[in-house]
Amino acid sequence: MRVRVLGGAREVGRSCLLVEALTANLLLDCGIKKLKDTEEYPLLNRRIAETLDAVVITHAHLDHSSFTPWLYRVGYEGPVYCTHPTAELMEVMLRDCLKVWSERRMLAPYGLRHVEAMEENVKRVRYGESLEVGKLTVTLLNAGHIPGSSVVVVEGEGRKLVYTGDVRLENSRLLTGFHKTMQENLDLLGNPDLLVIEGTYAGEVFLPRHVYEEYFVEKVKEAMGRGGRVLIPVFAVERAQTIALTLLDLMPGLKEVYVDGLARKINELMTKLHEEGWIRRPFPKRVFTYVEDQATRNEIVKAKRPLVVVSPAGMMDGGPVKFCYLPSFLRRKEDLVMVVSFQAKGTTGRKLLDGEINHNCEVAETRFSAHSDHNALLKIISMLKPRKTLIVHSEAPEYLAISAKRYGEVVVADLRGCYPV
Repeated sequence: MRVRVLGGAREVGRSCLLVEALTANLLLDCGIKKLKDTEEYPLLNRRIAETLDAVVITHAHLDHSSFTPWLYRVGYEGPVYCTHPTAELMEVMLRDCLKVWSERRMLAPYGLRHVEAMEENVKRVRYGESLEVGKLTVTLLNAGHIPGSSVVVVEGEGRKLVYTGDVRLENSRLLTGFHKTMQENLDLLGNPDLLVIEGTYAGEVFLPRHVYEEYFVEKVKEAMGRGGRVLIPVFAVERAQTIALTLLDLMPGLKEVYVDGLARKINELMTKLHEEGWIRRPFPKRVFTYVEDQATRNEIVKAKRPLVVVSPAGMMDGGPVKFCYLPSFLRRKEDLVMVVSFQAKGTTGRKLLDGEINHNCEVAETRFSAHSDHNALLKIISMLKPRKTLIVHSEAPEYLAISAKRYGEVVVADLRGCYPV
């Protein structure tokens, strides 16, 4: 058994791993890397697609899932395994991708019929349920990242592979963390021949969550106290809900909070997912004002009173943030752009934080990460005790590689790299 890295090497985006075994070929994740004015796809081709026996999607974020329908464009007809929340979220998010490509007049890598073909082949999997693909056994376990996110265990040919996807060790307001998964499933997860682990925050250590929350509340209050508007760019899945719950819990008297874009659809889905036991707490149905039309957006843009807008895109390269709100907020000195999401190199959000974009407003940043920090990643490696560790999904993987060597052999993944399990 071996793993070929087709995306997500020394970068955050287009995650895609090809597991090649004697009896089956398995694709783990299939995402797109979205940049300011372009996109990058995994290094897939028709020949690879024709050899696949199954696809497993760890979670619905676009950098892990949004290229999957392309496989059906080039002839793949097999199953896509994922959890129920991942399937529900992808159904909303992939259609939003098509809408965005159409509105921007971009060349789409696939069409609606390919999305529908994928959906017809989605097989919904419960945590802990074992799947047979050829002579490989595949198991999905809770990763604690977003609703339905999974760590994948692949066993076969006397070998064991563990792929974390995106993983959060500790609990959040929305989800139970991966720490509980490890405690309850260490026999299954432990001692893998190869651990493929994300390193988004390699080299960074987070403060306790309450410190970031208190700073967030302080900055929002300051801006509104001087008559300013607050723009909070978010990822539509997990981050939008976490921010909404934080505002609800820590600023319960806040009156004028608008939720826009794909975030409003995802928020409505969360109530259903709580009822089915996928998230820790019920999500409020109508506490906030959902923006339903362009007229409301135009009114917000022209407003000169305190209000809060929670909207995609998290890295500010799309959605209502880019095409409606951001230019207005950047011009007004009383306003605040509150950055609460990871900002990849080359994105508008990263350029704004680095001072490469002119602005009169205040720009502040705090951590609401759904990932594990450097120390948490080391804890995962130390507890799982892999024979070898392969680091993906990171712009600074060497930081984690140096620290993790105390636990065994460590390799930083290269694009097109091939690694034995």
